[in-house]
Amino acid sequence: MKIIQITPFLCSFIFITILISSCTNDEQSVLNKNGTLLIPAESLDLGNEYRCWDSVYLPVYTAIFTKSYESKFQLTVTISIRNTDVNDSITIHSVNHYDNIGQLTHIFVSEGLVLKPLCTKEFVLEENAGDFGVSSSIVVVWSSRKTVTNPIIQGFLVSIRGGQGISAITDGISIRRTLINDF
Repeated sequence: MKIIQITPFLCSFIFITILISSCTNDEQSVLNKNGTLLIPAESLDLGNEYRCWDSVYLPVYTAIFTKSYESKFQLTVTISIRNTDVNDSITIHSVNHYDNIGQLTHIFVSEGLVLKPLCTKEFVLEENAGDFGVSSSIVVVWSSRKTVTNPIIQGFLVSIRGGQGISAITDGISIRRTLINDF
């Protein structure tokens, strides 16, 4: 069996190829046609007890095209949420997966999950969990009782088949951050 070593250059090439191939004319957004966030309303009603809350958008790729538009290589997606604050906990209110047309397909968290300082939580969307298109979306809603450092939210995309390994990493971006000033 021949082992193929994946170099940083090859990883960069694969990631750029994934990004380019995911561009379509379809609007792929975490907003619906009315401009409303695709997040359950109850997840955003966090009350006055929280000083900071945010919605983070994480682009993920559940497959890549290999030889043609019809030939896909399925990927396993690991969603990693890291509380980077050394003093305070954060609460994860929802972690939702949307397919390439914006339909909710998986709810990983639907009620408060507390991450203590410097703790990490992972969620896995398995390689053959369904046909979500090539590009799909994760939306994470989190909050804290104090102003904290932003968590790191990343997607790890991996598959190994027949000695061929493919991997990439995506980073989440804030799409709706709210801070309440301390008086």
